[in-house]
Amino acid sequence: LDHDERYRRSEEFIRALRGIWTEESFTFRGDFYRFNQYSLKPKPPQPLPEIFQGGSSRAARDMASRVSDWYFTNGNTPAEIAKQVDDIQAKAKANSHSVKVGVNAFAIVRETEEEAKAVLAEIIAKANPEAVNAFGHEVKNAGKASPEGEGNWAKSSFDDLVQ
Repeated sequence: LDHDERYRRSEEFIRALRGIWTEESFTFRGDFYRFNQYSLKPKPPQPLPEIFQGGSSRAARDMASRVSDWYFTNGNTPAEIAKQVDDIQAKAKANSHSVKVGVNAFAIVRETEEEAKAVLAEIIAKANPEAVNAFGHEVKNAGKASPEGEGNWAKSSFDDLVQ
C-alpha cells in the first residue's frame, strides 16, 4: 500500500474495531474490512482503550482528526509542531471530534539557559556523524513517501537530527 492508503486502511480498521467493541451485532462494509452481524462477547471494559496514532504527514493529521484519541509526533521545531497541532485541532473540531496530542521531546535542565545550551553543544559535538547522517538519510526518505514529498525531518540540519 502507498503512504496515504496505509492511513486509509488504518482508519477503516479503527472504525471497524470500535464498532465491534460497542455494537451488539456489527455490520460493516469497507474497502478493506467486512463484517456481517458480528458479535464480540464479552465486550471490553469501559472506558474503551484509547487509540494512539503517530505520524506527521497530512494523511496522518487527517486520520487523527477523525478517529484517533491521541496523535503523537516528533522531530520538528516548536513552531512547526504548533502548526501541526493547530491543523489537527481545527480539523478535529470540523469533524466534531476531540484528539489529544503527544510530542516526543527531550529537555536539558540546568540552572541557566546558558548552561543548558552548553550541554546541548557538548552532546552535538560528541555525536557520531556517520550514525546521525544515516538516520537523516532514512527519515528524509520516509518523508518522501507522502504525497507532499516531505516529513518532519525534511529540512533538518545535523544539529536538529542529534536533538
